[in-house]
Amino acid sequence: MMDDPSSITHEGIAPSRAQILVVDDNRLSRKKMRMAVEALGHSAETAENGAMALELLKGGTFDAVLLDIMMPEIDGLDVLGALKDDKNLRDIPVIIISALDDETESVVRAIALGAEDFLPKNFDPVLLRARLGASLAKKRFHDQEREYFSRIERLTAAAEVLEAGRFARKT
Repeated sequence: MMDDPSSITHEGIAPSRAQILVVDDNRLSRKKMRMAVEALGHSAETAENGAMALELLKGGTFDAVLLDIMMPEIDGLDVLGALKDDKNLRDIPVIIISALDDETESVVRAIALGAEDFLPKNFDPVLLRARLGASLAKKRFHDQEREYFSRIERLTAAAEVLEAGRFARKT
């Protein structure tokens, strides 16, 4: 019997629950995406515009963002640009949500700006699971890599102190 693909990662380990921000100015689209994310076992928070999304991102801890391009005031491309310019937020994967038939150029720009992937507005939940799963796996790997290099830096600094004899011995 084959395991449910939503419960297994490529390493054969159950994925951890992720916090996803869903950003769309259309209430029905937001609700559909939130429900789809929650059906995958993740938690979802929603924002109805780009300004609200940026506020939530700066005040919270999100593992990924599902981002509509076409929104009033601050559109998805501006939100994406602000995310990628912020050193604390730039590593959060962003999946662009697009109507596609009339937004192909915007999707290409979003990918060039650093979006991880894209989905059509009327996405198949299996496609969402695959794209979100791949983005979250990549983020987890990046987070582990960053932690590893942080430890290396601390160990290197400690080794330099020891080698220089700048430590205080307790007698």
